[in-house]
Formats: sequence, C-alpha cells, structure tokens
Amino acid sequence: ERFGAEGITVHPRPDERHIRRSDVYALSKAVVNEFNIEGYPSAEFLELIRDVRPAQATLVPDPPDVLTSNAGWDTVGRMDFLKEVVSEIKKSGVRVSIFIDPDVRLIEHAARTGTDRVELYTESYASGYVSGRDRAIAPYVKAAEAADSCGLGLNAGHDLNLQNLAFFSAMIPGLAEVSIGHALISDALYFGRVGVPDAFAAFALVGCGNDSKKTTTCDLAAPACDAGFICLDDGTGSGSASDPAMRASSAIRTVHRAPSTDSRLPSKRLFSPMKRATKRFA
Repeated sequence: ERFGAEGITVHPRPDERHIRRSDVYALSKAVVNEFNIEGYPSAEFLELIRDVRPAQATLVPDPPDVLTSNAGWDTVGRMDFLKEVVSEIKKSGVRVSIFIDPDVRLIEHAARTGTDRVELYTESYASGYVSGRDRAIAPYVKAAEAADSCGLGLNAGHDLNLQNLAFFSAMIPGLAEVSIGHALISDALYFGRVGVPDAFAAFALVGCGNDSKKTTTCDLAAPACDAGFICLDDGTGSGSASDPAMRASSAIRTVHRAPSTDSRLPSKRLFSPMKRATKRFA
C-alpha cells in the first residue's frame, strides 16, 4: 500500500503453503484499502470470510492439491452449490466474484447464482496473444458483453503482463479489475517495487476514456509469493491515442522514475525489457 496499492488479495490454501490463516487475520487489521480473499469455498473458507468480512470474496474451483488456478467454475453443473455459497457470503455484506472461463453460457448461469461479478480466466488469451491477439481476444469480448447484459461486474486475471495487458484492457468493455501475479513479481526484480505497480496501472488504463474507472489488480500469486493482489485505482484514463502501444508509453516514464536499489544494475539493463514489451504492441 505504501507504493500506491488500492487493495490486497490473499489466497489461503488448505495446506497453507503460500499464506497461513493467521496471516489473513493479521492482514485484515493492517490493510487500509480493499481486502479481497480468494479460494475454494470450503467450510473453513466461509468461516474466514465471516470472521474477516473483506470487501470481496473470489470463488475458485481449485482442488486442495492444485498448484495454481487452472480452470473456471462449471456454473451449470454446480449451480445449486454456488447459489448456496453466494447467499451465505452475502449475509456478511461481502461482494462476491466467481472465477470463470470466457463462455457465454457459463456466464449466463453465473448470473443466476446471485454473484456480483465474474472473473474471466485469461490463460487462453495470454497463451494465444503472440500468435494472434485478435483471435485470442474474441471469446473474451463476447464474454464481457454477456456479463454486461446479465448485470454482472467484470474482473479478469491469469498470465496477464505488460506485453498483453494494454490490448486486453482496450478491447474488453466494462472491465472493472484485472489481476496480475507472476509478471508483477518478475518485473519488480528488474525495476524495483517503486514504479512497477504504476506501470501496470497505466497499461491497464490504455483504452479508457476520461470518464472511465478501471482498477488494476496486481496478483502476487507467484510461486514463491501467493500472498495476494495489489490493487491500483487511477480512474482518470490517459490520453487519446488509438494504438495501445502509444498510450502505454506513459507506463515506461513512470517506471523510469523508480530509483534502483541495486547499484550493480545499470539503468539501461533495468529498463530495456520494459521497452521491448512495449514495442511488441505495434
């Protein structure tokens, strides 16, 4: 939060290999801005939600032994279960989001559960971005339109980074929040903690008009740090260029203002990977 985060998300797993339940309780007292808890809605998870009452609970269908989230909910087959869980969480006054694949039918059924939002699982977009970004984004545009028609708020996340984020943000209507994990940790190793969150926020705001408000949720769920999201909320939009690459350049300037904490790393080496990522938008 000292570096501009508007929120923190944690994913407490049953084996506590990434974050402990005791950490969640401790963070709930320390987090000033939005607190989001994600996980499989087991009895223990629901107890945690009732005790902590975070701003948002994100439901994922992960089995206990999964390394990272790798699929969205089957909202057709698990409809009754999800209805019950969503209802239980809302009794605590907590906003609910359901992790889901970009499938119109699944999103329509998600709306029937009573959830407030859906989070689009973006792995297929990220993996297909380099070979054909227009083809990769197509199902997500349809999913976003379906969510909007159902009155659902829209989040997204998984494998998003500074290479593919600006295009995704520019193309998806109604996008309220994106979560960034491994890429944030990796880039922070190059650029330092100061400036990197601002860079992701600037890339996410590409394509927004001045009357738009979009939250960049930077998920710290890297293998060594599944502790949470950092959430940045600018809300002002940036520029009016039609190409995402042009408007994303503001993120480069933001990162250039970040001081290096390691004198052994020259500035050219620090910032060249970011520049290469920006050039790939063209």
